[in-house]
Amino acid sequence: MKVITKEEFAKATKIDKLKMPGLAAFLMEIMKINDVNKLFAQAQPKQGPEFVDAILAGMGVEIEFDPTELKNIPASGGFVAIANHPYGGVEGMVLLKILCLVRADAKLMANFLLKKIPNLSDYFIAVNPFENIEHSSSISGIKNTLELLRGGTPIGIFPAGEVSTYKIENQEVTDRQWHPVVGKLIAKAKVPVVPIYFHGNNGLLFNLLSLIHPTLRTAMLPAELFNKKGHKIKLRIGKPINVNEVPDAGNPTKLLNFLRAKTYALGTGLEEERKIFNPRNLFKIKKTPQPIALPVPANLVEQEIETLKENYLVWIEKNYEVYIAPPSLLPNTIKEIGRLREITFREVGEGSNKSSDL
Repeated sequence: MKVITKEEFAKATKIDKLKMPGLAAFLMEIMKINDVNKLFAQAQPKQGPEFVDAILAGMGVEIEFDPTELKNIPASGGFVAIANHPYGGVEGMVLLKILCLVRADAKLMANFLLKKIPNLSDYFIAVNPFENIEHSSSISGIKNTLELLRGGTPIGIFPAGEVSTYKIENQEVTDRQWHPVVGKLIAKAKVPVVPIYFHGNNGLLFNLLSLIHPTLRTAMLPAELFNKKGHKIKLRIGKPINVNEVPDAGNPTKLLNFLRAKTYALGTGLEEERKIFNPRNLFKIKKTPQPIALPVPANLVEQEIETLKENYLVWIEKNYEVYIAPPSLLPNTIKEIGRLREITFREVGEGSNKSSDL
């Protein structure tokens, strides 16, 4: 069984337009796509979670999680499991396996690669409504998903819709903005939401190519399956969230911001590795500590926060307010946070040695 044929690879990477016979076959070899096809052929004729186990074993990948967190997965009724998308393929199979440990009826919205696996076809939503929201099939896909959820079927979703990559504005590897249709879907379904966080990210080469062109990122995804031998995929399973108890749950954007924050917050309980890839660290040279930056006037910070209240306030707890907003909207606040971070870390012998830790 070939998961990815030469013709499909050429079309996905757009090299079919170059009219260069043999190029697709050459690239499939160096990008280890042929290895992907061999691995999936060896896992025949297993189906479902057993097939996933065979693939993970062939890749040399282990899963690490706290078994007691499985109790956070509802034993009955429909729910949505949302997760970040750090690897672009393998975590889809892992998410399906984890959900099926508790709910054998679980299904998953799949990306183009996972959809190609007939051994898992019974576990996938037939139409992914997030690929082209204006297409008629996407509308029917949303309706189908709502019917499944209301009928008691649990569904796993990666709201980003694509693999995490290095974001220059955030200076870290993270999901792109989660698709707003996910927020609308959850708001309409009114079922519990289980946040699941996958730790880690793809390698240096993958993230460098992602910065150059999205097509290179897509082409590298299969190869990423084979550079994780001996790797442990760590994950956390959060407690179910009652959407009706979320402030402004009727606002899909605020709801999705809240759920994303809850998902990434689970990562704080895992070993610190979030800066595995950072171009700033490639040629890092130790420097003499710079003087700490001057404080930002408090009124400037207050003004910035005030402008966020209407669209970016996601949670209020006693005398605390939680905001999720693009850094571009609060430059002075970010600057002050960086200044205070540098002061704090220098006090314990750490720090960036710059005027602020940003």
